[in-house]
Amino acid sequence: MPVDLIEYVGDEVITFSDVAAQCRVDTDDERAWIESVVIPSARQAAESRTGSAIREAVYEERVTGPIAREIDLSIGQAHTMQRVEIRVGNEWREANNAAYDFIKSQRVSTLLPIGSELMSASGIRMTYIAGANLEKFPGVRSWMLRAAAWMYAHREFGVTNLPMVFDDDLLMPITQVPRF
Repeated sequence: MPVDLIEYVGDEVITFSDVAAQCRVDTDDERAWIESVVIPSARQAAESRTGSAIREAVYEERVTGPIAREIDLSIGQAHTMQRVEIRVGNEWREANNAAYDFIKSQRVSTLLPIGSELMSASGIRMTYIAGANLEKFPGVRSWMLRAAAWMYAHREFGVTNLPMVFDDDLLMPITQVPRF
């Protein structure tokens, strides 16, 4: 299902101070680089490995064709369904809130169509907010800080060369199960 990140609505979940403490950085000389490259790269690496949003953002996801009885959202850590629209003919219109139930889960959140309104549509467009609560998942925060420290110390390799097994067990609580 196509998913678009619409906009970030939350701040980065680790800060310059966090990374500076982890890396034992004593000056602000590299602050701009850490904030604009290292921190977003560590977060994006964690999001890529887990399939979950870590920094809170608004996503739009579309389903076309026959509508399933359950629609698992593609982005993990979805916590708020903002809007559900259905396609009837060539027009999109907002679905009635009673036409679906939104089930939040630690890994995969699900939209459950109720009745025929969603099931008879030729498409569904869902707008939702996703982002991990790192107070509940401190291992994810630890993984990101370790990734940031590795990138800081090995800047010539970049984020694409993080070691293959980089304490990925710390990400397991928010990692989505692969769906084929």
